Amino acid sequence: MKILKKIFAAEDSHKDVNAILARGKSLLEKNFYEWATVEFNKALALNPKLAAETVTKLFQEMQGSGNPDGTISLGTIVLKMDPKNVDLANQLGNTYRKKQDWNHAKNMYLHCLKYDPDYKNAVYNLAATTAKVEVADGMAISAIDEFEKMTDFVLPDIEDGMGKLVEMQTNFADDTVELNQVQSPENKDETKVIPEKEEKEDDNEKVKVDTDGDD
Repeated sequence: MKILKKIFAAEDSHKDVNAILARGKSLLEKNFYEWATVEFNKALALNPKLAAETVTKLFQEMQGSGNPDGTISLGTIVLKMDPKNVDLANQLGNTYRKKQDWNHAKNMYLHCLKYDPDYKNAVYNLAATTAKVEVADGMAISAIDEFEKMTDFVLPDIEDGMGKLVEMQTNFADDTVELNQVQSPENKDETKVIPEKEEKEDDNEKVKVDTDGDD
């Protein structure tokens, strides 16, 4: 009797897991990726082996669909089951970059390097992600290798340009001072006083001339 109970219990467990997986697949097809992930994780908790086989198969089908969201949804589950799969983590990083999700992409490449510090694709992809460019794997390696081969980096000659810039700044400063002097209220008052002073000096000169004439 105990053996029969175990058999029927296993069958019921399989039925439950298959129902959950079917629900997850249905949600996946409707693009409800987060909800689908929840269902797949439920199935993995109940029957890891059966759920893993199903999710892995779905992921392989999704890879060729060109659907980045679906690939990420299933791929992250598969990666949890096999965290040392650096090729998968690198692929997920590339997929995140296609969505311009740079932070998640970096995390995936760092995940690769955690388990394989010499994984060349992840090293170069991480550099490309930091620069926010979409070249990946072989293209990223080729692009960055060109810079690594350079022995010198020569700055452009800006001496002539700097001379002109200094001249422009000096002229601008002189123009600003002159403009401020013209607009100053004190200068406006001085224009009124100066003619009056000149008139007094003229009168004094006349008086002096007259005095000399009398002598």
